[in-house]
Amino acid sequence: MVGCLRAGSYGDRSTDQQIDRSGFPGRRIVITGIGRPRPRIAGAVFVSDEADYVTLSHVAIEGANNLRPDGKPQAMEVWGSHFIFEDSTLTNRNAAVSGLIVKGDGALIRRNKIYDVGGDFGYDHGIYVSTSRNFKIMYNWIYNCHSGWGIQLYPNAAHGSVSHNIIDGCGSGITIGSEGDQASHDNRIDHNLITNSIGLGHFNAGTGIAGCCGQSPDGNFVIKNMFWRNAGGAFDEYVGKSYAVDKNFSSNPKYYNRGAKDFRVKSRAAQALGLWNGVSAPGPNVRSRGK
Repeated sequence: MVGCLRAGSYGDRSTDQQIDRSGFPGRRIVITGIGRPRPRIAGAVFVSDEADYVTLSHVAIEGANNLRPDGKPQAMEVWGSHFIFEDSTLTNRNAAVSGLIVKGDGALIRRNKIYDVGGDFGYDHGIYVSTSRNFKIMYNWIYNCHSGWGIQLYPNAAHGSVSHNIIDGCGSGITIGSEGDQASHDNRIDHNLITNSIGLGHFNAGTGIAGCCGQSPDGNFVIKNMFWRNAGGAFDEYVGKSYAVDKNFSSNPKYYNRGAKDFRVKSRAAQALGLWNGVSAPGPNVRSRGK
């Protein structure tokens, strides 16, 4: 089943949008925007644990609302398995909550711009992966997440892949938690570009990669990533403990126009990472049958 959203606004900051029906392997439920401008979905989006094999694409989400019993904002959350979020934008205008929280297995997050998220210093992240297995986060631009990490893998994030993403201007780039029975393990972080991390006070000095607090990499492997102007350097004190590294390097990516949030790169070293150019894949070609 494919549901198409035309240009316009759906919901507001006092609502949430819930998806609670499942598709099947090879027969997904697809919710997609058509035409320009992209349809705007306001308020938190919640994909329940009863909603497997769902795709959400080509939408502009202005997330977070104040519907939680404690009055705090609620983020976009994915509990269903095999969820795909692609070719979209997501912001919560710096509300005190992470941008996207992934708990379901087999999630695929690709070709999105996730920005201006988080307001609770040290705890709100661009993408927060928790208790998810076999996830893939690839070809995204994640920027201006000043209060947290671009991507946090903790607790129990396992057998995942984080590749070909640009993370710029966050408190820190990517963190891997590896402590006790909640340790994240067997994750591969490769071909990402992490730049201009500003620091998170006592949480982190602003490194490209961070860990905590184990003494074994547990299969977490950081390879062939590029770093530039991170306040705390490329790695924190848990390098070799929470994660192993190889063939990472520092170089100026030469962004087209960072001030305008155009994160296309000019340097050959950055281009060799195979990064996304910021252009969404084509959406469905749906013709109207009436006026």
